Amino acid sequence: MAHKLTEIKLNEVSLVPIGANPGAHITLIKAKGIGKMAEEILKQQLTEANAKLETLTKKNANLEAENEKLKKDTESVKKAADEAHAAEIKKREDEITKLKADAEDAALKSEVEKSFPNTPGTVDEKVKTLKALRKMEDKDAAATLEKSMKENEERLAKLAKETGHTGGDGNGAGTASDKLEKMAHDIAKEQKTTYEQGFSKAIDTPEGRKLYVEMRGEQGQKGE
Repeated sequence: MAHKLTEIKLNEVSLVPIGANPGAHITLIKAKGIGKMAEEILKQQLTEANAKLETLTKKNANLEAENEKLKKDTESVKKAADEAHAAEIKKREDEITKLKADAEDAALKSEVEKSFPNTPGTVDEKVKTLKALRKMEDKDAAATLEKSMKENEERLAKLAKETGHTGGDGNGAGTASDKLEKMAHDIAKEQKTTYEQGFSKAIDTPEGRKLYVEMRGEQGQKGE
């Protein structure tokens, strides 16, 4: 005989493939309003999920922006480092080039002072002349010109030696030779150089050149 149980406190209902009491029937009664409450809960949960998704999306966008900025900053730093490195290399190359040029000028200056003391012109001017000669593309023409400079130097040195031993008193007696000799002595004394260098500087002046021409004329008249 079937029994109807009422006012039972039911804690759990388990769903199984085959029940232990196939003849038992359980009826569940749903209270009014529970479905709407569940719907509201789901809407709230969906709203919260969407808010979290939006927050995560913004965070992701911020991270991507920071990553892009970091990438640009890295490229900028690398570019600056490369430019600084290139500038340092250029600076060192310029320093080496200048040192080589200075060494070349020093060697040419020493050569000029030793080999061309009587040739008219300042040391710097003669250095520039030699440098220009040795950079000429036509090497034969350059060699010919340099040979001509050396021959002219020899003639001037010989003339200076002859003039310096004329026996004059150095007081500027009337001849052009004496005047030129005095001028050469005065320049050598004033600039603390040799007589030959003083003679070279003397004939490099307008007055000295005039006296040199007159002196050559005097020597021609004497048959020298």
